[in-house]
Amino acid sequence: LALSPRSRAHTTHRPPTIMASESTAATTSLREWESELERVGPYHLKTWIKYLDHLEGSSSISSSSSSVSVIAETFDRALGHLPGSYKLWRRYLRWAQSTQTTDYESLFSRCLSTGGMHKYPVIWTTYLRHLAQTPTTTITTLRRTFDRALRSLPVTQHSRHVWPLYLDFAQHRATPTPTSLRVYRRYLKLHPTHKEEFVEFCRSRGLHAEACAALAECVGDPNFVSLRGKTRHQLWLELVELVTRHPDATGDLNVPAVLRRGASPAGLLSGRLYVALADYYIRRSHFALARDTYAEALGRVASVRDFSLVFDAYAQFLESLISALLARDGGEGQDDPGAAEDLDLLMEVLESLVHRRPLLLNACLLRQNVNSVHEWLKRAKLAEELESPESAARVFAEAVKTVKTSTSGYHRLWVGFALLYESNSAAEDCGRIFERAVVALPSCDALWLAYAEAEIRAGRHAEALAVLRRAASSCPKSLSVHALLADLTESLSGLGDDLRGVYAAMIDRKIATPQTFLNYAAILEEHRYFEDAFRVYETGCHAFRPPHASPIWRTYLAKFVGRYAGKKVERARDLFRSAIAEHDHRDAGLYEQYASFEEAHGLAKNVMAIYDAGVRSCGPGDKLALLESWVSKAKAFYGVSRMRQIYQAAVEGEPPEGLRDADVREVCLRYARLERGLGEVDRARAILRHGSQLANPKDPSGRAYWDEWNKFEVDHGNEDTFREMLRIKRSVLAFYSQANQHATTAAAAAAATGERGGAAADEMAALEAEVEGQNGAAAGDQARIPGFVKAETINNNPDEGGAAGTEEQNNPEDIDLDLDDDDGGDAGVEEGGGEEGVRQKAIPEGVFGSLKRKEGASDEKPTFVGAAERFKRARQGGE
Repeated sequence: LALSPRSRAHTTHRPPTIMASESTAATTSLREWESELERVGPYHLKTWIKYLDHLEGSSSISSSSSSVSVIAETFDRALGHLPGSYKLWRRYLRWAQSTQTTDYESLFSRCLSTGGMHKYPVIWTTYLRHLAQTPTTTITTLRRTFDRALRSLPVTQHSRHVWPLYLDFAQHRATPTPTSLRVYRRYLKLHPTHKEEFVEFCRSRGLHAEACAALAECVGDPNFVSLRGKTRHQLWLELVELVTRHPDATGDLNVPAVLRRGASPAGLLSGRLYVALADYYIRRSHFALARDTYAEALGRVASVRDFSLVFDAYAQFLESLISALLARDGGEGQDDPGAAEDLDLLMEVLESLVHRRPLLLNACLLRQNVNSVHEWLKRAKLAEELESPESAARVFAEAVKTVKTSTSGYHRLWVGFALLYESNSAAEDCGRIFERAVVALPSCDALWLAYAEAEIRAGRHAEALAVLRRAASSCPKSLSVHALLADLTESLSGLGDDLRGVYAAMIDRKIATPQTFLNYAAILEEHRYFEDAFRVYETGCHAFRPPHASPIWRTYLAKFVGRYAGKKVERARDLFRSAIAEHDHRDAGLYEQYASFEEAHGLAKNVMAIYDAGVRSCGPGDKLALLESWVSKAKAFYGVSRMRQIYQAAVEGEPPEGLRDADVREVCLRYARLERGLGEVDRARAILRHGSQLANPKDPSGRAYWDEWNKFEVDHGNEDTFREMLRIKRSVLAFYSQANQHATTAAAAAAATGERGGAAADEMAALEAEVEGQNGAAAGDQARIPGFVKAETINNNPDEGGAAGTEEQNNPEDIDLDLDDDDGGDAGVEEGGGEEGVRQKAIPEGVFGSLKRKEGASDEKPTFVGAAERFKRARQGGE
């Protein structure tokens, strides 16, 4: 580009003019820099920058009146030689802006027209900001400057440097709206994804038609992505709000078509969009179109929320129309027949809408899930109640065609369809529907049962029997079908081959239950086929395992005993033994039943043996009740002596054959009452003492035990026995308290140590062994109950206690009386006492005999020598 005349005037190398008033030092420094420029040449950029730094930083020059002109001339000289230097121009512009002594706009014009500076975006942004902040700048000048910047800079730099300032200019209130629109349209051609900014601008300026068109383009473009994170549905709602609030400002926009484009993939609009479309018609006074829109919405929405929204809006719209017509008729009179007809029509529409609301809601739910059997049945019932049976039949016909056959409960549609005809006295049509149903679902036993029951209610028993036989062949594993077939066969033909065949088929197909065997055997017994009934019982007992076979066994045994009584005792005993063995000897009821049979038809000793085996084998919860029955029978047969034996064995028994601790406690109380009744007070006290080790005084059951012992001692004891009872109670209480404390401590230690269980377990085992050894040594050979403290312990023979008996128990409270034996002390202690003077004597060698160690023998243990080596050594010695 050609230089301006001002620039050409300063291209010659002429030093700046120094006023006379300036200091000699400043003149000298300027001459030095001029000399340096002459030396390096005028095209050395660094020298010019240093020169300018010196001029701007020199206090003498800066304070002079001609400093600004000197610096300006120096900039012009530098740029005359280096017109394409961005650094010099940038510095010149910054200096000029800070001093405000130069024509800033003309300087920018020179910069942009010189040396390609128009390609630098920072120069343009600085210039544009300066123009925007200058009050005298006209809008046209600023707009044309923005356009020059866009034409000068490459497109890649527009978005970062120019368009933000340009959009701020367009959004300014002083900018005319047409100018702003043209700016935004140009911007959207480059950045079409920023339409939301344009929409906001249009709404702020009242350009609703432009905003609607832009939003319609956004929601109509499937590839549009909101930069502000809005969903497609939110954009639709924003468009709906804009259209409904400003229906007359939409311009040429086809609002219904635009809103219907917001439908789901299935072609369904949301309730809010439907309401918005109807509101758009209402605001434009198209009431008929609004009614059609509401009616379409009620038939197409697919959620209960949308349905409620549309229904309420529709009802409110109709009510408002009726109110408006009533108000108009009230003001103008009743002479207009057209208004009356419109009013009657609206009232009829509103009543029909409210009346049909359940059906409309049900249709909405069916649109959500067309395979919902429950909703189809509900719809048929509503159609029958609100409309007619024919409507319900049409609903059922549509349902059986629409719902998938694999849907759970699909057969209920066919059953309801058939029962609809039955309830309206059309039995033949009911049968035809059932025939169609069993063809569609041949393996559905519920459908066959409903068919047979309908035939039975119609009084056609032969047809019902034929239906059940067909059902048994179609559903061979259906217990309900076979059970109804057996009941109907028994009702119609009694016990015959047909009924036997039905029960045999149930047993062969392994669908019979224990109740089936009981029913079959009961039928045989009614017709006095006892042995056949017993065979059925035996089959059932072998077909099931306890506990399912328990009812069959009990009924079988009761029927057999009731039939033969004492005639077939051995067979009955075999049956009882088999039943008990089948139940793993744990069914107390069978033992009771067996004992009752032996009592009535057998021997008393067998009764006692049965109860004994039952108490040992049955479950822990049944032992006490069986023991009481045993005691009562023993009292009746043998008397008190046998009762004592039974109680004694029960008290001494240990689980699993013995009783639980709570049961042993109860047995001890009953045993003590027995002895007390016989006057054996000492025996009763001993029994109570024995059972007290199982009675924790802190437990409610344990307190009851101690209360009864306390009452016993009050009635039959004395002071000593009562004190003994209290001492035992304290001992037992201490034992249980210590046991609980040990359990708590062990649990806490186990939780704290965690994974270190192995070593801790070994240490605990060692400590327990040590404690048990001390307890055993202290107790000697005397056996005692854990937790009891004896009143007095006398050790007459301490040597029998082993190592523990030889050790002295040091008691710090004992007083050493320093008593000597009659012989003056031990022989090994010298006179004079003290801890000194203990003499040792050598043991005679004769004491050891052959065990005497030979001289020179080593202390090493002899090695093991086998038999072959010994024989070899013996032969060598003989030689």
